[in-house]
Amino acid sequence: MTRILQLAVMQCAALGALTAPAVVAVSLLVRRMVGNDSAPDVYALIDAAAALTAMIAAPLCGLLADRTMSRLGRRRPWLLGGAVVGLLDSADPRRP
Repeated sequence: MTRILQLAVMQCAALGALTAPAVVAVSLLVRRMVGNDSAPDVYALIDAAAALTAMIAAPLCGLLADRTMSRLGRRRPWLLGGAVVGLLDSADPRRP
């Protein structure tokens, strides 16, 4: 049980360390693109769209992962695919 708590704390620390810079970067990018006056409205719209997408995509990917049959298992192809897509997205050279 202690090992699980240690891993949970480490995961929360890592996600917290990665989330804060992303949130600040998105808010600065939105502010630069639309200006100071309408930035809160646009940021709220982006946040709501992201939440809606996550609410739809998470159960859908879980359902598809449960039905996937491969020699790697059920969920491993989805985990590897998500890692590859996330890596490619973070390495996009078109980002400012």
